[in-house]
Amino acid sequence: MALSPPRLPGVDTCCSPSGPLFTPCLIDGLIDGVISQKSRNETGGGMPPLSLPVIRTLSYNRLTVGDPKAYDLATLSEYDNSIFEEAWLDIRYSNNSYKVKFAVICGTTYLKSVQPYSSYEFERIFNFESNCADFVQDKVVVVRPSSS
Repeated sequence: MALSPPRLPGVDTCCSPSGPLFTPCLIDGLIDGVISQKSRNETGGGMPPLSLPVIRTLSYNRLTVGDPKAYDLATLSEYDNSIFEEAWLDIRYSNNSYKVKFAVICGTTYLKSVQPYSSYEFERIFNFESNCADFVQDKVVVVRPSSS
């Protein structure tokens, strides 16, 4: 009797048009950037707490995103928000980092905005107006395959 592997953190269950194939795919293999786990001490220095939170880092040399299409919205509607986890989005060429939420579903990476940044680059990623005047928390964009 074959059993399905358990869902593990950092592992996506790949999908096919007919439904889930219980084949685990490491997220590292799905994103053409670097995903690593880093401890981020946001307390501003001093003695680190006993248990530092582990937040993934998504690093890209070039990030290409777009608004979700109808099929992306249909896919996302099948899942609840618990599939998204916090991460640092590092853009290597600019040395900027932004706190976002991300999920990898069927090989597609989705990003959600968490907080506004006074950065033209951040505004372009999420298609916000200048100074994030129209900022919306949890706005979703899709990472395009041309990202590296």
